[in-house]
Amino acid sequence: FPTAPPFWEVTAGAARIAVDIETGKIEVLSYYSVCDVGKAINPLTLEGQEQGCVVQGIGHSLFESLVWHDGQIMNNLMVDYRVPQFEDAPKYFHAAFIENADGPGPFGAKGGGEGAIVPVAGAIASALYDATGVRRHAGMHAQVLNQLMDDFTKLMTDLRNRKETPERTRVQLKEFLGHQPIEVVT
Repeated sequence: FPTAPPFWEVTAGAARIAVDIETGKIEVLSYYSVCDVGKAINPLTLEGQEQGCVVQGIGHSLFESLVWHDGQIMNNLMVDYRVPQFEDAPKYFHAAFIENADGPGPFGAKGGGEGAIVPVAGAIASALYDATGVRRHAGMHAQVLNQLMDDFTKLMTDLRNRKETPERTRVQLKEFLGHQPIEVVT
């Protein structure tokens, strides 16, 4: 590379959950992930990375918590520290990859897998709001996110099919994102 390329990964996610109103237990039934990866060199491996990140995100969103007492961690062993188990993984997982081949890596790859953890907590929080009317964190409403993801995927597919230049793609994305009716709840 002539210069050290910056790395970033743009990711969106949406979750469908079941909530046990009696116990408060939340189960993630399905998860949808859309990532701009530049080029998916090995799509099956990339999807596995996405799934792993999502399960890690479910862990820190629903299970993981350090218990402190008098300055000491009380749950410092895996037997006491709750992490996701196989049955906590969503029964349905869908990953879509935006491939513009505009990254600094081989064949225009950017990287993937790492960024998928970022939207998990917000996706679960929005699904919880949809299911119960309880908003625990600021975030985007899941229906708006689903529509935004659909529109974004259509736009990126259209741009890829038209073989737009990276600069024209950036302009189109700015226009798209600048006109979205996104409601932020605080």
